[in-house]
Amino acid sequence: MSNFWHNNSISRGVTKGAPAAKEDSRNPLYLLYCIDCSGSMSEETMIYSEDGTAKYIPKIVQANEGFRLAGESINRFAKENVRFLPKWQVIPFSTYSNPLFPSFETVHDHSLTESQFTANGSTNIEALFNTVVSFLTKKHLGNYNRAVNIFLLSDGIPTDIDGWALSEDKYKRIVDKFKEYLEKNDLDRSVELYFITVGEAAEPFGKYFASEEHCFRVEESQSIADVIDWVTRESLADVTSAPTNPIDFSDYDDDEEFEDDDEDIDDDEESEELDDESDELFDDEEDDEEPDESEEEEDYDDIDNAGADDADNFEDDDDDGEGGTSIDSILKF
Repeated sequence: MSNFWHNNSISRGVTKGAPAAKEDSRNPLYLLYCIDCSGSMSEETMIYSEDGTAKYIPKIVQANEGFRLAGESINRFAKENVRFLPKWQVIPFSTYSNPLFPSFETVHDHSLTESQFTANGSTNIEALFNTVVSFLTKKHLGNYNRAVNIFLLSDGIPTDIDGWALSEDKYKRIVDKFKEYLEKNDLDRSVELYFITVGEAAEPFGKYFASEEHCFRVEESQSIADVIDWVTRESLADVTSAPTNPIDFSDYDDDEEFEDDDEDIDDDEESEELDDESDELFDDEEDDEEPDESEEEEDYDDIDNAGADDADNFEDDDDDGEGGTSIDSILKF
């Protein structure tokens, strides 16, 4: 084919390239994988090979193999399915979260070789969810009839950035805020949540994150790789039988502001924080002072003006596409 185009370009005296690829008209299917890469994932578990031999393999090595297998399954689905074009994003998380790609990408051989994770650090889910919501924006999803599958794999209790285990109430509050974000932006109709727990420690967190039918446990002597691939294929089978949900981002109120019932923020501070890009989705401000009632009435106009200024600056904020995106910038479409 390359020789044909080369020869014809010479005979006509012009330089031509190969014909432009036809644009794929299928609806996008977004697959977002969150993989626990904390230090405990370096521990070995016993699995049985096909010949029945017992082997001890680090959990993180099994996870790497699982994403290779899942990628192959996604590629087969892309070739055979006429309705959906699958694209994926992979977010390894520990103390920090680092997306593998700038945005959702089609699965290809190059991306499969990049999923070589290492295990160290804590299981900081606050950083993870800030990164996840930064990809649930119109920049990355667009205005499409679409489906989004989010997979979270973990082997331990969620922690803070310093590695201290979170109480049940704390991690539930973080999950609640994430789901509130989905519901508030009409994304809950399009997003399906899946959880893969390796062992018992992460099971309570997983059952709160995903529905019971979407929680999967890697049993003793079972391969993590096989479970990742199996859950991927099950999710692809489910989404092909479900209707897509059109979402028009233009219907959103640009002046809508995030309200956190768990936080008491002084009105003067709120007007300044609306344009502060360092604010994160799950910042904990429980010790803040109560609003000053004597200044409350005169501060209303300042808050409204700040919200309007923030709406004007939305397009700039939306282009960041990085973890830790300000909640004020991502909540208004």
